[in-house]
Amino acid sequence: MECYEKFDFIVRFMKSLADTNMPVRKYTRREYKLKLKPWITQGIISSIKHRDYLFRIYKRSKLLTDFETCKQFRNRLTHFKDLAKRKYYEEQFAQNSRNSKRTWKLVNDTFGKTKPSSFPQRLKVDGRVYSSTKLIADALHHSFVISAQSNLTPSGTSESTDTNIKKYLLPRQANSIFLSPTTQQKYLH
Repeated sequence: MECYEKFDFIVRFMKSLADTNMPVRKYTRREYKLKLKPWITQGIISSIKHRDYLFRIYKRSKLLTDFETCKQFRNRLTHFKDLAKRKYYEEQFAQNSRNSKRTWKLVNDTFGKTKPSSFPQRLKVDGRVYSSTKLIADALHHSFVISAQSNLTPSGTSESTDTNIKKYLLPRQANSIFLSPTTQQKYLH
């Protein structure tokens, strides 16, 4: 048995052990949605099922009293879900009050904002269009290498002899930004 065959045997054996003892299970659609809403508790889930049960009773009977019962329960459940969501975010803001990165992630999650990818989907260089991420990265790398080589002299130093960088900077603007303090209450209401 060759070395690579032995290694392959060990890898397959370890993988079969892992699959047997720690199987990977995908979330169902319902479980996935619940992971996106961590404030939904088991109590709320059972109330949702009861709300649906009351609605089915109303649909079968078409009685006004069943409709009123269903409507009142639905409104109360909506109120409890809103309270649970508010409490969850208040706790998260309190836990992450010293971590600005996590705080802004919570703010963006609250408003449903997602950060778009800054990597280009397509790149056109010299008339050729690249759409593969590897080809885009290679084209950008090549472009920067060519650019750097054209700016260097044969000795490897920059052609510019002026080292005073302040010459290229604009003067500082005092009071160009105004920031006002904010609280988590502004985002929760």
